[in-house]
Amino acid sequence: MKRFLMIAVVWLGSAGFCLAQDSTGELIGFYQRVMTFKVNTGISTSPDISQSLNGGGFGYSQTISDKWSLYFQMGFFGGAKLADFYNIKPILEFQGMQYYKRGSKIDFYGKAGLGFARYVIQAGGADLGVAYKMAFQYGGGTEIFLKNGLYLLVEGTGLTMGVPADTFVINPPAGWNTSFMLTTGIAVRF
Repeated sequence: MKRFLMIAVVWLGSAGFCLAQDSTGELIGFYQRVMTFKVNTGISTSPDISQSLNGGGFGYSQTISDKWSLYFQMGFFGGAKLADFYNIKPILEFQGMQYYKRGSKIDFYGKAGLGFARYVIQAGGADLGVAYKMAFQYGGGTEIFLKNGLYLLVEGTGLTMGVPADTFVINPPAGWNTSFMLTTGIAVRF
């Protein structure tokens, strides 16, 4: 947790040095769904796992010009059940850039970010370990004006993240998971 907070503090602190005079900030709360999360178990008697993940999170965006902003977001997911007693819970963190096409009531944007996936591996309710893997996010979305500083967020992004190997196998296969992630939430601009 200290690592997450340190990254957020460094990112937000460094963003302050390159802000434009008329910059705006944006706090975001959201619900996300990763459409397909796959884990290669490496066990011939156990099929590969493929399921969707649901979760929520928060983010912050800071404009650096009229078209560009820096963003940070963190999502927490309920977990993928790998067996009756074995569970893996990912936390995704991204930092990146957004390019905006602003309108009077609707803003469109494209985004790309780099970050990491933190996997908490559990068995029988006890934590077995934690694994960190690289993650990438790319896509776009829209923010629809609701009222003074309040926007509805709808976003579709591609998600590529490293997947940890199943811990029950010697020299287990790891790999990459590529999926589509849907996000909906509320953005508050100030």
